[in-house]
Amino acid sequence: MAAPKILVIPGSLRAKSYNVRLAALATKELMLADADV
Repeated sequence: MAAPKILVIPGSLRAKSYNVRLAALATKELMLADADV
């Protein structure tokens, strides 16, 4: 089965926002699960 392709976009452009941190964490976890992020 091919790895799913997932696009992660934070809801804010500020560097320290919770949205940016959550998007980074989600990206990391998805990459560990072999998703194409």
